[in-house]
Amino acid sequence: MNKKLLVLHIAALWIFVILLASLVSTNGLVIDRVILIDAEIDTTTEIDTSPHIVTVVYSLTVPDMSSRPYWFSISLPVKLSVDSDSIANLRTSLTTWGIDLATFKNRLGIADSQWDSQTSKTLFSATIFTCDVDQNSHQSSDGINSIACAYLGTSFAALCYVTYDANSNSATYRKIFDVDIRLNTYDGYIWSTNIVSCPISCIDLQAILTHELGHGVGCPDLTDSSYSYQTMYYLYFGMRQRTIEAVDIAMLQALYGA
Repeated sequence: MNKKLLVLHIAALWIFVILLASLVSTNGLVIDRVILIDAEIDTTTEIDTSPHIVTVVYSLTVPDMSSRPYWFSISLPVKLSVDSDSIANLRTSLTTWGIDLATFKNRLGIADSQWDSQTSKTLFSATIFTCDVDQNSHQSSDGINSIACAYLGTSFAALCYVTYDANSNSATYRKIFDVDIRLNTYDGYIWSTNIVSCPISCIDLQAILTHELGHGVGCPDLTDSSYSYQTMYYLYFGMRQRTIEAVDIAMLQALYGA
């Protein structure tokens, strides 16, 4: 074998190794970070875990929701807006990037209907809008509940900013004013928009959107492994997080009623 051919074989082997590495399971990935923002003083507190959860045999205890932020009725339904430019930066296969706007809106609509269907309140507007925002930051008082895509590092799939009134002496205590969601464009993550299935090597867009919208209406992450079948469980376990389950529903109804 001549030297040039040997070099080509080695290069081909490295490409194969890189592609193989990108196909590892995404199950168990930390889904997101949640940033709760005090609207009055505009400082941020990073929330890595939910309030302490007590687990008892044969049942799952619902976290205390009495201090969680939520949307006041006067602010409903929430209008969601998609940054149509940045969704082109989500990797969708080993060789392609980008999700078309209609598909993205469709998956988002299915995700928000999961939460809407479990309360008499209309949480989300039936119309999903488009916007042009700085995907690398958020504007907590711009009135745009934006969903955009940006590089967030290699540790989690998404980031959710919730701006609310944290002043317990205020008449609008706990009121949510703005929610911004960012999905990770890290090219080690492959996002699936398949309505029927999601390969184990991919991140299911609909599942992540359902989880993030849970934060958007005030629900915390659930960190105890007993809650692993709930949408708000903090680790990613694929398509099963597309549909909200008993504890997710109980948290939602504690905030908005049945």
